[in-house]
Amino acid sequence: MELAHSLKNIGKSAIETQVYNHNFLVIDGKGPQAGTTVVLPFAVSTGRKPNPELAAIDGNKVVYKKTLAGEDVVSFPITGFGDTASDHELRVESRALEAGMSMRGDKPLKRLNLWSIRSNVSVEPFVTVSVAPGKEFRWTSSYRYYSIP
Repeated sequence: MELAHSLKNIGKSAIETQVYNHNFLVIDGKGPQAGTTVVLPFAVSTGRKPNPELAAIDGNKVVYKKTLAGEDVVSFPITGFGDTASDHELRVESRALEAGMSMRGDKPLKRLNLWSIRSNVSVEPFVTVSVAPGKEFRWTSSYRYYSIP
């Protein structure tokens, strides 16, 4: 699946902003299970670590320690990415549900957040949008859904 975006500036002032996708992921009607992993192409760092009872950072992965339920929340900003589009890539995999999703964006990351509750995993990539008057800005996110044998 591909989400292609386009923004044409028909005004007289430049547009300078950020945009992101929530990427609410639900697999087979279920939220994050124990063992669900978020895999990134860089070592994950953050200024606000997740609750260690719920999730842990392990190199380039975030690993869910338990199936989220009730009021459980795993939420924190992810840093450690570079300034090229090659770091705008992620996978969310659930071995318990034998399924995963990968996403790749064609623009560099500006920010990256992980937010999840009992119903979904959301890895939220932000990109910078800069459009001069009369110009157009395009960006694309490509998704692949797959089974894990």
